[in-house]
Amino acid sequence: MSIPDKSDVVIKLWTLKDDPELFENLRKKGYEIKRAMSPNISYIMDFIKKNFPPETVHSSWADEALPALLGQHCFICTKGEEIVGFMCCEATTKDFVGPLGVSPEHRGNNIAGALYISICKHMMELGYKYAIGGWMHEGGIKVFEKYTEFVVIPGASEGSYKDMI
Repeated sequence: MSIPDKSDVVIKLWTLKDDPELFENLRKKGYEIKRAMSPNISYIMDFIKKNFPPETVHSSWADEALPALLGQHCFICTKGEEIVGFMCCEATTKDFVGPLGVSPEHRGNNIAGALYISICKHMMELGYKYAIGGWMHEGGIKVFEKYTEFVVIPGASEGSYKDMI
C-alpha cells in the first residue's frame, strides 16, 4: 500500500496475525525479543542515537523513545548482549506505536515484524483495541500491513506533531 509519507494510520489491533514460527526462526538465529528493562535505558538510548540519527535538529527517536522506556513500553531485539532493534508504544502520546528501528546489518530477518507483533500484543494487554501509527514511513507501513489491518488518516500528522519545535 502506498500512502503519503508522514501520514498517520489507525491500526486495528484485533486483526493482528501472530507468527510463532517467526519468533522460533529468530531464536534459531540467536535473536531474542524481550521487554526493555530500566537498567538498560542508557544502553538502549545509545543504540538508538547511533543507528537512527535525528530527523530534525530538535527531535530524535531517542527523545521519543525515552518516555516509553521509562514506562516499560519498549521491546528490544538482542543477539547475544548486542541490541539490534527496538520498538516502542506510548511514546509520543498515549495509544501511539513507534518508533521502530532495526540496525542496518540485521535487516532482512523480519526482526521488525517480531517487534511489531510484540508491541501490538502489549497494547492489547493494556486494553487498547486500536493504535495510532504516527508519521509513518514506507518501511513501517510494509511491516504493519503484513500483520494488521489499518486505515490511513489523511493530514493527521499536522495535528499529531504540529506543536513540535
